[in-house]
Amino acid sequence: MNYAETMPCFRWTFRLVLLTLIISCAEINEFRCAADDDRESVPDEKKVSQLISQLDSPSRAERVQAERSLIQLGEQAIPALEEFPTDDPVIAIHLDRIRLAIRKTAATETLEGTRFSFEASQGIGIQEFIRNLTEATGNEVVTDPPSLSRRIQFHGDDIPFWQVIDDVCLHNDLGWRTSSQSVVLSTSERTRYDVADYVKCVRIGGTVQRQRQGFRQRRRGQLIRVEFRLDVEPQVVPFFAQVFDRDFELSNETLTATPFNPDAGHELLFRGGRTAVFTVDFQTNSETIEFPVNASGFITLFCAARREPITVALNSREQTPDNRVRLEGISRTPDETIVRLSVQLPHNADELRSHRLGLLHRDVKLHQNDGQVTSPTRIELLSRRGLLHSLEVRFPTGAEATHLTYGMPELLTFLPVPFEIHGLERN
Repeated sequence: MNYAETMPCFRWTFRLVLLTLIISCAEINEFRCAADDDRESVPDEKKVSQLISQLDSPSRAERVQAERSLIQLGEQAIPALEEFPTDDPVIAIHLDRIRLAIRKTAATETLEGTRFSFEASQGIGIQEFIRNLTEATGNEVVTDPPSLSRRIQFHGDDIPFWQVIDDVCLHNDLGWRTSSQSVVLSTSERTRYDVADYVKCVRIGGTVQRQRQGFRQRRRGQLIRVEFRLDVEPQVVPFFAQVFDRDFELSNETLTATPFNPDAGHELLFRGGRTAVFTVDFQTNSETIEFPVNASGFITLFCAARREPITVALNSREQTPDNRVRLEGISRTPDETIVRLSVQLPHNADELRSHRLGLLHRDVKLHQNDGQVTSPTRIELLSRRGLLHSLEVRFPTGAEATHLTYGMPELLTFLPVPFEIHGLERN
């Protein structure tokens, strides 16, 4: 065989072998990197203990760096921080501050809101679409009726959750409403507040309700009432929102309208839902108003970035796995079940005024032997010692029940929500 003729064959064989080795090395390296990432995701106990011990260092630079390093470890470091034994009040203060900083960071990241990317330009069944939306965002979306069949089109990249809901409804003759745990798409709903802003995990819509003649400083002017609606993503637990009229304004190229009563304020309670509605009256010296107008404002939302369900067995012989919620007693009548609980609230719950602490206990469900789930008719805060609360929960059934679930609010925070709504038309 001619050597010159066989050389190309050997060259190609050598190249294939070399390429195979390169790919294999890359896959091994990728596997090692993934394994390293998994190991790094769980903080090393020795490393955490070493960093905690440095909080008492005589060097300020070392103390500051140790605190920053512990905060960067994130939520996975909290169990080690809480279990670290110390009698040193200085270190205890540092640990409390670090836990608070970690929780605030986690809450901020969660409350930024979920976003969705999806390509279905050629059409997709609505049930398959909402399954993808629910899995990607963690927000439950359902249809009414559950068997709703419709082919929809969607194309978007990194779109806020509420904007996805609005876009799907707008282009497919649907409306939506919120329930305690989900967003419901329906053909029987009519979506109000068509003009909206999407801020973090919140949708704020507005509509001009009324316009009439008024007087201001002996000059004829206009009074405009705008109704606003605040909706929160299903995975977030809203408790109340604070609104002050002085933080709102209407404007366009020819108009600036200020609140009629700038000292007015609202405290909006969600009471188990995730929607709140309020109105603001505006005044202007202009005798005529050209629409559309733009509204801007500021709302403070108190919420929990997430909720952890805790199961409490109603059989006193069984141990509750989570000591944050304990069964203190249970009694039954033919028409009612009365359960007494002690609940240890999270650390930052003490930011609330005492008359609002009862709002945190709204998510309690009784699970009966026949599989039914019952909500309480009344939840009463009997006493409190710091963040340890004693509750009496009444359920409208005397049937036997196996357990109850308590939704423990986590990552409680006050969320500032500045917004701008463009293009409000007169109804």
